Amino acid sequence: MPDPPPNELPNEHQTLEDLSVLTGVFFDPSTGPVAASCPAVVLRSSATGRIRPVNDLVIEDIYPETELDAQHVRLGWPPLSKLPERPWSILTPRDQHPLRNEIWASRRLMIHKWTINISPRDLSPVESLVGAVKDALSQRTNALRVRALQEVFATWGEMIPVNVVVGGCLVVTGTLNDTTTLPESGNSPRFSLKENQGNLTDIVDQHLGTTRCFTRRLEARAQGGSSEALVTQGYEAWLRGISETTSMRIVKVNHAVPITEVLDGQLRERVEKFFLNSIIFRSPCVGEPLSFGFDGAANGLRDIEKITLWSSDARIRDIAIVYTGGVIAGPYSFGLSNPLSQSDEFVLAPGTVFLNRLLNAA
Repeated sequence: MPDPPPNELPNEHQTLEDLSVLTGVFFDPSTGPVAASCPAVVLRSSATGRIRPVNDLVIEDIYPETELDAQHVRLGWPPLSKLPERPWSILTPRDQHPLRNEIWASRRLMIHKWTINISPRDLSPVESLVGAVKDALSQRTNALRVRALQEVFATWGEMIPVNVVVGGCLVVTGTLNDTTTLPESGNSPRFSLKENQGNLTDIVDQHLGTTRCFTRRLEARAQGGSSEALVTQGYEAWLRGISETTSMRIVKVNHAVPITEVLDGQLRERVEKFFLNSIIFRSPCVGEPLSFGFDGAANGLRDIEKITLWSSDARIRDIAIVYTGGVIAGPYSFGLSNPLSQSDEFVLAPGTVFLNRLLNAA
């Protein structure tokens, strides 16, 4: 299909806003990518050519390792392990060896209409984002800085999609029943004499060839176009709807950048250094001095009543100290983000002077 003439291409600035490309996403630990509530960036230049027309039908099968990965895949996002590192991800280290008690699968039939490719150099952060980051870094303690930055990311997003495919998509995602792979899909949607009978899940299954394939589903969905048209009028009616700009959606994210990439170099470096210095670089037993802001002498020569440690096989992730009289120091980073995660508590009996003084000198 030949490219449409230039006057038929959409207005780039307006289209990028309508598709929320300029709005970041926040990664919910349970449900995956969630659109942030405030646009994070504006286009720096007036250059054109970011939007290119295509006309492809693509069917892809993906087998995510975890349910969280499946939540990403169903929305067209790569799993977190395939995305660039975010400076703050060190607060919640990933599980490198997930247990695979279930086999997750996702089949996506995508109608590609446009590709959008934006250079991060063409993006400028909105002033409210810059101000919020500066305010967060100016908080009095590390704990307050972490909380404030987490609020920033929840409001403006953690990542900005910069290379995406726009159009429509039929998708089903879940755990397979008694098989290890989805059945052959062919290279086109499947049709049935009963196409307009049943609910959305049944109809998506019919077109994707996934009827009775799943033990548990996250969802079956039509992304872009009108779900109602698909159910009541059929596939062709849904397909026609995708041709309308206002009905298109982002169906595939090929690349995204951390929101810090759009900040100026000095502010970005401050954020990166803050999170780097919020981690304890030592093993549970030996190592170099703590580098996350813990000052053992800050509370004088008080006796220590309880120590809480959050640790992995490689290092201590965080520490909290309860002193006599109720004074508390920490946690500073990981323990704030993961208060219910596994930790070790040491309750000290009166008279353990050597340990008390050792920790006060740390």
